[in-house]
Amino acid sequence: MLLKNNATTSLVIKGEKQPIDNTNTSNRPLTQFCELSLANSSIDASILVALREGISFNKSLKSLKLSGLNFTIANNNTDDNHNDKDNNSTVDDGEDYEWCKSLINKTTLQNLDLSGSRLSASTVTNLSNALFLNTSLQSLDLSRCCLDDQSLSKVLTSVKEHPGLTKLNVSGNFLGKSASTSAVDAVAELLRSNSSKLACLDLSQQQQQPLSEPRRQALESADSLEERVSEKESHQIAFTNALNALSTNTTLRRIDLSGNSSCLADLTSVKAFSSCLLVNAALIHVDVSSCHLTSIGIEYLAQHCIPRCSPKLKSLILFGDESSKKLHGRGCYLPSLFV
Repeated sequence: MLLKNNATTSLVIKGEKQPIDNTNTSNRPLTQFCELSLANSSIDASILVALREGISFNKSLKSLKLSGLNFTIANNNTDDNHNDKDNNSTVDDGEDYEWCKSLINKTTLQNLDLSGSRLSASTVTNLSNALFLNTSLQSLDLSRCCLDDQSLSKVLTSVKEHPGLTKLNVSGNFLGKSASTSAVDAVAELLRSNSSKLACLDLSQQQQQPLSEPRRQALESADSLEERVSEKESHQIAFTNALNALSTNTTLRRIDLSGNSSCLADLTSVKAFSSCLLVNAALIHVDVSSCHLTSIGIEYLAQHCIPRCSPKLKSLILFGDESSKKLHGRGCYLPSLFV
């Protein structure tokens, strides 16, 4: 009913543990903004059917937020993206696919937010296939969705040629936390895309993915040190390639890499990052705080990069707390550098 009345422009459905966010909603008519909270955070088939049917009829919906929900597909033994032990969801892969497919023809939908939801590998695949054909989205938020490198690679590849997407948030996932470099490679391809309209990219706060027992045992083996060195070198090359791609990107205005430990701990990474900032003339805001930037790295940036950055770069955050990130104006915020 909410969607079929063609008056609702923003719909929010949250799991019970998610706080209710009433930001900027007080002045909106009730018929335009609707927020629901599910008693059970597992989204079932009936909810997906209602959403799919409502979306197919609705011509007013511009923003859809499904936050803190469980999209894990039932009876899918091959889906180990989260290693769920308790899976009582009644959603099957077919219904999940039909719901994702309904987004393809939804030309009014501009903002899709699934932040904090548990997306199964099947849901990610279905959603990515839909995004390949979707042309209306402007903002996509998949932050804190427990996405591994494989899932992130699918999402990033699916939006590489998207003609309208300007904002992508995949923070708080597991990018670059496995032996594979597929997701980092997909970031590089996204930044190289000549069709992409992406202006804001949030890759911050990538988490350490829990080790599976076979993986833990492998790292404890005699060859683990050599293997880890090889993985580090592979990730270093992939990260440098991504920065090289960013150097030539002309659409991105804001990028957030903050909270990624050891991202800039190596001087080689700092040099690649410095070269990127010297060449890129489009970036306005760059955040690399809490990336383990050493005093040697800071000295290198101070000598070779900061004095020669593009005039368009208004904010370069190297480290600091949240309050420092809210500051505006040109320059670097180094509140604790001399403490």
